[in-house]
Amino acid sequence: MTDSLDSSRVGEGDETSQWAAVARVAVAAAAALAVCAPLLQDGWLFLLDWNRGPHVPPPPTLWGLDGGLTAALPFSLAAWALGELIGHSVLGWLPIAAGLFGAGLSAGALVEGPRTRRVATGLLYAVNPFVFDRVFAGHVAFLLAYSLLPLAVRSLLRAEEADGVAARLRPVLWITLLVALAPHFAWLVAAVCAVMIATRPSRRTAAWLAGLAAVVVVANAYLVLPAIGRPPPVEVGAADLAAYRTTGDGPVALVGNVAGLHGFWRQEIPLPKDDVPGWPLFWAAVVVVAGTGAARGWRTGGPTRRLVAVAAGSGALGLLFALGDQGPAGAAYRWLFDNLPGFEVTREPQKFAALLALAYAVLFGLGAEALVAGTRRPAGRLLWTGALLVLPVATAPTMFWGFGGRVEVSRYPASWAEADWIMGDGAERILFLPWHQYLSFPFTERIVANPAPFAFRRDVIAGDNVELPGIRTASRSIRSAYLEFLYSQGRSLTSFGQLVAPHGVRFVVVAKTADWEQYRWLDAQRDLEKVLDRDEIAVYRSTVPVVAPARVPVGVRVADWGEYAGLSEVADLSGTAVRVRREAPGRVRSPAVPTLPAGTVAQAAGERRSPVRYRLSAGQPGWVVLGEQFDASWRAGDREPVRLAGGVTGFEVGAAPMDVRFGHWSVVRASYAVSIATVAFVALAGLGARRKSRNGRLAPGSDRRPKTD
Repeated sequence: MTDSLDSSRVGEGDETSQWAAVARVAVAAAAALAVCAPLLQDGWLFLLDWNRGPHVPPPPTLWGLDGGLTAALPFSLAAWALGELIGHSVLGWLPIAAGLFGAGLSAGALVEGPRTRRVATGLLYAVNPFVFDRVFAGHVAFLLAYSLLPLAVRSLLRAEEADGVAARLRPVLWITLLVALAPHFAWLVAAVCAVMIATRPSRRTAAWLAGLAAVVVVANAYLVLPAIGRPPPVEVGAADLAAYRTTGDGPVALVGNVAGLHGFWRQEIPLPKDDVPGWPLFWAAVVVVAGTGAARGWRTGGPTRRLVAVAAGSGALGLLFALGDQGPAGAAYRWLFDNLPGFEVTREPQKFAALLALAYAVLFGLGAEALVAGTRRPAGRLLWTGALLVLPVATAPTMFWGFGGRVEVSRYPASWAEADWIMGDGAERILFLPWHQYLSFPFTERIVANPAPFAFRRDVIAGDNVELPGIRTASRSIRSAYLEFLYSQGRSLTSFGQLVAPHGVRFVVVAKTADWEQYRWLDAQRDLEKVLDRDEIAVYRSTVPVVAPARVPVGVRVADWGEYAGLSEVADLSGTAVRVRREAPGRVRSPAVPTLPAGTVAQAAGERRSPVRYRLSAGQPGWVVLGEQFDASWRAGDREPVRLAGGVTGFEVGAAPMDVRFGHWSVVRASYAVSIATVAFVALAGLGARRKSRNGRLAPGSDRRPKTD
């Protein structure tokens, strides 16, 4: 029997039958359904990093406003569009089910061959401790990319042997898709490519992969170009490596943890190894079967040997990199993290264990096939098949039925809907407190990413402080620094509404959870009125005219907006951190920190035409405050912006009407065009080459090699 990675060739006759395909689909669907079944009901799914709500806005990164960060933008945009079409509550569980289902099918497609091999590979790839952690943490985009990784590897292996430029560029499409879901996969695929070169060193392979990498970079221009020369919205450094470090008690336990596909930096529920009696024995059995598959596949030779070499090598490299800065290659990992552009996305090194999970699955499938095929009696083959299908399930059985009932859909309290009804829709914003990026609510029953941006129709300003050991916040937002300074001075304030008015804040919402009582000083503000007070939530409405953009009379220095000028401790927000210096009350500090006297009424200056364009109407000369976080790319005609205290963008303008535009939007648009054009070109070239190849095979008199089994 000749083994081949060509899908037109099979290892068993029944692989061409409809029932074999149905069996593979049925097993993958059953695994996905067994995990997600309790979630298929009315309600909202709240996970650590995956929340939905009734009012999901388009992704703000679409415009390149947030430091040019467009990572995972295609996924965010597709999720928003699909949610608008089928309902955002359905989108809570659907990507998880799709990821599990896709993982089962794509891993089976990578190994090809007999049904037993495919089903066993797909089942272990979809159900294992690594997937357990990612699903529970709500890393939905990463899970979807993980589910497609085997197809990218298959495309690389096929392109390695293909002829013609178009055929050898096909992996660009898969790699671009993976990066569109989670940019971490650029480095995971790079590791696979490194193994391909190491296991079959040749100038041809190296030149092909170098060219492939260049085209991938161009295809991901939307990810690269908007960020060039732009200050990133978050600061990533050595503290992140410590905060997201792979877990393990000591060097030996650390390696064992990763080898067992554990080691995720955060643990909230019992892990499979802690919850399943005899788990090490089950995993040892998986390793033994995988070892059998490696030996059998290597002896088979041909494409199967190549698959074994790439899978095993990638798994070994994934294990090494998953240890991060703690393992034998710790110094190299730290150097890459500090010096290689883009490598900072791997601040959580355990994600490299995805390669190890794929290696286990591939080798396990080959081993399962060898054990079943080596049994002569039908009853014995049936017994082996059943045992080998149960074994993957035994490695993470607590995933099933909503993680044993630990994950359920929830509902927002009625008071949240009442608050949304009171606040209504409009351009003015909501400031949501308590100021935490992650917090728990009675209706979520666990710590989750703040769901407020999805609960209300208005734009929400919420906490961006990650609050991990060693990292209070990674945000570089001047607005956030300004707001945190105001919270620290809350008990001495009486006009909080004026102080947040430059940011377009009309409503302040306080959810009664976590440390919400620290914000009771809001009741003492003379320019805030409480319009709702329920057991779960309170809503304050500012009585200060909030207009964006706003004109301020000529001769008045803008931006501290009221009594902020009289505080005895004044925040110097000229840098990324809040630095407090003492000054006499009421003193004007410098032109870089202008002030607006209390009682000054700003006048409407125009309207917001889009997130990247304002139209200013005619009016008195003076200052215009946009209400946008400061960005040097804003332009009012030919005038450059000024960063006003509080982190808002302002201009000193004349009386004539004019447009204010976000100049960097042109670069962002161009990057989208480059990416779309590159992907379209590669796709069309591949289709043309495939059509030409098919026509050549079917032409009269053409050579047609018979299929072999």
